[in-house]
Amino acid sequence: EGAVRWAVNFHQWDPSPEDWEKALSLIQPEERDRILRFKRPTTNGMIVGRSNPDAKSACLGRLMIRHLISTELDIPFTDVKLGRSKEGKPYLTNPTSKHPNFNFNVSHHGEWVIIASEPTNLVGVDVMETVFRREKNDKEKLDFLDLMQGNFTASEWQHIRSNPNLDSQGKQFFVHWALKESYIKAIGIGLGLELQRAEFTVDNDDETTQATIKIDGNARCDFAFHVDYLDQHHVVAVALGPPLDPRSSHLEIMSSKNIPVMGQQRIA
Repeated sequence: EGAVRWAVNFHQWDPSPEDWEKALSLIQPEERDRILRFKRPTTNGMIVGRSNPDAKSACLGRLMIRHLISTELDIPFTDVKLGRSKEGKPYLTNPTSKHPNFNFNVSHHGEWVIIASEPTNLVGVDVMETVFRREKNDKEKLDFLDLMQGNFTASEWQHIRSNPNLDSQGKQFFVHWALKESYIKAIGIGLGLELQRAEFTVDNDDETTQATIKIDGNARCDFAFHVDYLDQHHVVAVALGPPLDPRSSHLEIMSSKNIPVMGQQRIA
């Protein structure tokens, strides 16, 4: 109970103007204003509102958060109140006796919006489209990979570049990137961690992808990572960690709500 994983393909949601306005009306004003500021440039001008995939996925993500909290914590949907840590991670501000250390995380990329929650442990989630989006030829793909190399250790980069096929290299890059993002989002530090400090060992086979992490060369066995493919071109990584992690913004959030943080419930 309290451990939830939901995935929604937002490209399949085509709201009418009335449905879009209704959806926005169910979101807190500050979040609604933020969504309405989203703009995507095109050759025909800026795309805004329900026609903008970024706005649509963000709106759906906020609705999923509210529905998740309402369902799991028995708080009426319209009473759910959300705040953001100084690093930007959303959290529940309502007092609750059911799973007081409840935390959640949401991600959207490509065609999907993902949400994950845990009753006690830290949770971070990241979804990535595993294909090059803007790079059309081999030179552009190589230039992109070269640009991003500094975010990975030598061991990680060797794994990413081990397949001679550039598209396969791109897929491994996005898997590693999703893992790094899931860890950062679990501890809630935003851009406060140099990505090369978090080294992942990724073991791929035909059925599953397993991953372990080292921070500054030291294994973090108290973190677990799950990698799954939503479809042929989208991967999702979920990080689970101890709520007492000293790097976590979770401690500060719980302290602000005068809630003692309980110890680790499960890492699996």
